[in-house]
Amino acid sequence: MTTKGRRMLTLPPPISPTERQTSNKGASQPSKHKHEIPGHEDLDLDEQPPKKKPTKSSAVTKTKHAAMDSEDELERVPAPSTPKKLASAVEGKGKVVKSTTKFKIEEEEKVLETPNVLKVKSLPAECEVTNVDLQDPALAEAGVYDLLPPLHKVVATSWSSAQGPGNILLSTWDQYNKVLNVDSTWSFINFVQKGVYVNLSRIDPRKLEGIAQKYSTDKARNVGTAAVCLSLMMAVKFSVSTPSTVMDSQKGLKLKFLTAIAHSQEFEQMIAVLGMVFHQCNLHFQISADAITFGTKTMPANVGSSKMVSKLTNGVKSTSTRVGGSRNTASADVLSYEDEVPVFHGRYKVVDFDTDVENIGKHSTGRLRA
Repeated sequence: MTTKGRRMLTLPPPISPTERQTSNKGASQPSKHKHEIPGHEDLDLDEQPPKKKPTKSSAVTKTKHAAMDSEDELERVPAPSTPKKLASAVEGKGKVVKSTTKFKIEEEEKVLETPNVLKVKSLPAECEVTNVDLQDPALAEAGVYDLLPPLHKVVATSWSSAQGPGNILLSTWDQYNKVLNVDSTWSFINFVQKGVYVNLSRIDPRKLEGIAQKYSTDKARNVGTAAVCLSLMMAVKFSVSTPSTVMDSQKGLKLKFLTAIAHSQEFEQMIAVLGMVFHQCNLHFQISADAITFGTKTMPANVGSSKMVSKLTNGVKSTSTRVGGSRNTASADVLSYEDEVPVFHGRYKVVDFDTDVENIGKHSTGRLRA
């Protein structure tokens, strides 16, 4: 997938109880001076009708009672986290409390905003990607699609015009794989989220954040935790142990890759979630004949072509040197062609993704080699 600049999917950072208490405490502090509340510059909170000058002892007593009444008044005002209850609770108490609370909430939201963080704040009233013709009969009968969040339509643009057989349905897997474990497959396709692992075909996009990384900006502005996105697909071609060519190329560029065919309705959901999180209505993918390719960065065409190689025939390889090319922090979130891609053979193991996804490697029967 390519969009303008570098994009990374993350989960929002949790808010600690200490920060929440500090935030609520700050929102409830009354103003100690005149004219500090926006919209009430002409209001004098200290102005009182002229009264007879009290004695020193009575003045101290009245001050203490006034302070106690003020504290009791604040305790009856709900926290800023429930604005609807707040509006009804302070009705009739004057506009001073309302304005103070509203200003504090807006100030906190402004502090939490980060320029390169993209969020989904709302969902459409009706889903624009649900299509009964694309839904698997078994999943539809189980009511799986009725539980999915409504999404906006996002277009997946392919660089190739080659036509294929179309996407796959879960109910037709037995035609291609006779040893497929049905329980593991059902668990995988209906998995939603656990920790950093998310299923883009099932998750609500409001639970994710997009990090827009442009090459000219500071990469230290990332927030949140990177999400590991999972998708159940049918692999048709792959080379994950050694770099290989995806297709015939005059430049001979190589990379490690996995080409697979996605499920029909699940692919529509995945594209919609990605587009909504990154605020894009059109995404570009390497799709050819209905198969999508996920790959590492390409191997430069001139690797291994140095003239110095012919002058030395019996050298000793260094154990601490690796080819880095022009790799930098701007593309550090993309695997290089020389990075190891772990793939596990789990066809004969029953895996419950809701409980085992974080330890999926322990359930494999061995490394799958290309």
